[in-house]
Amino acid sequence: MSFAESLKIPLLQVARSAELSHHTGKTENLKDVAIVSDNLQILIDSYVLSIQMEVQGDQLQLEPVSIGAALNDTAHAISAHANKYSCDVELAIAGKYGPILAHPAGLKAALLNIGQALIEAQSQNASNKPAKRQVIKLAAHRTGHGIVAGVFTDINGIDSARFKVAKQLYGNAKQPLSQLTSASGAGIFVASSLLGNMSSGLRPARYQKQNGLAATFTPSQQLALV
Repeated sequence: MSFAESLKIPLLQVARSAELSHHTGKTENLKDVAIVSDNLQILIDSYVLSIQMEVQGDQLQLEPVSIGAALNDTAHAISAHANKYSCDVELAIAGKYGPILAHPAGLKAALLNIGQALIEAQSQNASNKPAKRQVIKLAAHRTGHGIVAGVFTDINGIDSARFKVAKQLYGNAKQPLSQLTSASGAGIFVASSLLGNMSSGLRPARYQKQNGLAATFTPSQQLALV
């Protein structure tokens, strides 16, 4: 039900933008229609993939994946969405790392969903700040537990206690992450499901004075395949 709720507003945006273009003959809104449609496709595909990965469970095959390449690809993929909300995308990869163990498609889907959700959340919180372009950062760094990778912003509302409560509310409340976003946050919870099968799990984190969501991955002892 929560996932279905998350589709309503984007679909309404698509319908109204298409209707406006039909009546005015202007095509300026069609670019936004394409962006919203692409985001919906990513969310739906990610949801299906998360179910498939849960079914596989312990049989899920993890592969050596370059986290730097994954973050770079995500940055390019969300750039149009970020620009729509007057947001810049930055990469911060602290050093050179070997591959991590992950599910390539699942990792990509998780990063895309987190990035899109935090871009929208940041735009909602920007009204209380001076008018300027916001920044969202895709970052990776090494800790004693592995390679940490995630997405970070300048907004508040992301901490361990609130995230734990939000996970308990997900599926029972329309806005389980109400302190962060007015949307359902389905993309974040789909990402959490995806990452739970290949990492320490999605959690609130801080990096370079920014708040965000990240996961810790195990370095692979093999050569990178991607």
